[in-house]
Amino acid sequence: MKHYKTAASILTITAGLIGAGYGYWANKVKVKNAISTGNLKMKLVEINDSNPHYPLISSNKYLETSIDISNDNTAEIHIKNFYPHAYVLTDLQIKNVGTVPTKIKDIKIECDNEDLAKYINCDIALGFNERGRDYGDTKYEMISGALGKDIEGKLNKVISDKSFIIYHNGYVVLGLPNRISRVGNSEYSKRYIRFSLPGDVPNEIKNKNANIKISINFEQF
Repeated sequence: MKHYKTAASILTITAGLIGAGYGYWANKVKVKNAISTGNLKMKLVEINDSNPHYPLISSNKYLETSIDISNDNTAEIHIKNFYPHAYVLTDLQIKNVGTVPTKIKDIKIECDNEDLAKYINCDIALGFNERGRDYGDTKYEMISGALGKDIEGKLNKVISDKSFIIYHNGYVVLGLPNRISRVGNSEYSKRYIRFSLPGDVPNEIKNKNANIKISINFEQF
């Protein structure tokens, strides 16, 4: 009988040790997992440019423009006195400054003047460089459409179809490649987003104001 008691005691102690060992191991695994998760961080960054009008170029001095970057993934473009045949040029670059790979979830383009937005044409080259310019050329997809749901839908379809991955130091560019843009007597061969108003808009649309908000949203790959 003593032998059975001794055996039972040994089994109880062994089970206790196994349980304690498992608990210690589980805690170690949890701590290790927390340390290795990394961080997701995308940031709109300044693009070096010799153009004195950067980051916005307008077709005429009577067209008032400004841009605000309110947080790491959103830019707001303000246009006053948007008249027929006028245009505004800008570009945006958002960089992966975190440690984990990301992909674009979606891009939102909103305008506070819905009546005017129906007539604004938008030309964008959506560019991707997965690991930064030192690792290869930027790949572009050219997209054109009416401002609002039209251009937004086309952008997000490209994003869904391509599923580009952006690693540390990689970036996404919104711009217009391989075009020469004239401002006065100067030419700028750069990549731009172009917002333009055609000449045949109704009179009630002429010389109105618009605030255009562009948000680029990411998720961990």
